[in-house]
Amino acid sequence: MDEISPDVIEKKLIKSLIKSVKMLNLFTVPQAIWLIELYYLMLNSFLLFLKSISGLDNIISHFPKQIFHFNSLILGYFQDWSSFVFFLSVGLFLSGIIISMVTTFPYISNYKMVIIYSGYGVTASIWLFLIWLTYKVFNYSYTLYPLIIIFLFYLFLARDQMLKIIKKKFGSSL
Repeated sequence: MDEISPDVIEKKLIKSLIKSVKMLNLFTVPQAIWLIELYYLMLNSFLLFLKSISGLDNIISHFPKQIFHFNSLILGYFQDWSSFVFFLSVGLFLSGIIISMVTTFPYISNYKMVIIYSGYGVTASIWLFLIWLTYKVFNYSYTLYPLIIIFLFYLFLARDQMLKIIKKKFGSSL
């Protein structure tokens, strides 16, 4: 069995990373930020859980102290910027609705870029609202955060099942 050299692994990793970054655009960046936030806050929830259990908190004592310092800084940024992110979400939503009206103006309506991006504020606002809401849910739930995510999963799953039953019983006219 051939062993892969570290250089080959590094080159493949960099190539994969570059390919992923190239896939990002104006519409996918907020989604990527939200996913990173979900992972980050989930890890923080697990960390808080470990700290709260006697005996398991010993695991954390072996972490470098700098990690806790940087973690506090990042969580502080979340706290400091959350109100602005909420404002941005509402502002972009309203702006997106108003600016999308520009597509009806004579001459401007001929430009594909204006048509595609004029309503971007609405799309971005939804993701910014999710980013804000995700932090707020974490901020109020801490160690229960993963359970809330699991609860929401089952809630939406039940909703989908109910909609299937309703459509089957009453037809697709609903």
